[in-house]
Amino acid sequence: SAVGATTPYSVSGGSGCTTSRSIQKSPDIGTISAGSQLTWNATYSLSTSYRHAQSDHGDLVDTLPAGFVYTPGTATFSDGSTPGSHNETIVVLPDGSTQITWSNFTVTAPAQSSGSISVSIPTRTVAEATLTATGPLPRGFVNRIGFRSTDAAIIGGTCDSLVNAICDTVHKLASD
Repeated sequence: SAVGATTPYSVSGGSGCTTSRSIQKSPDIGTISAGSQLTWNATYSLSTSYRHAQSDHGDLVDTLPAGFVYTPGTATFSDGSTPGSHNETIVVLPDGSTQITWSNFTVTAPAQSSGSISVSIPTRTVAEATLTATGPLPRGFVNRIGFRSTDAAIIGGTCDSLVNAICDTVHKLASD
């Protein structure tokens, strides 16, 4: 069996505003076998046309679909920080998916420029027998990531439809 990866998926917000945000997520390889490793790569970006720096504060929240396993503490961040420094929390949800939250990020865009934070999330898929126990193959799996802002001025603002948005990346697991 193989997991077929779609092309990178991204969403953006703030079009026509002086500050815009985007989030993108993609797998590191296109197709893998059940039980294999797969790394998800995601980037949250902030850009501004202001003549002064802009910052966002918040949390990265990733929801792995049921059938994908993350080992605690193995994510890596572009700023060199560690999962532990971001209060990594992992919760298995009732549908079998896993929600991972890394807290307390600050993303700063210098004046008339952009800034970003990237995360690499190593996972593995479970065995085919486990996957077929919850439904026949082929079927799609959705991986979601979002940036949850903790800035009160941004939440509910009129310029940023992306804040607290989710980026879905669909992968298909198929039988041989």
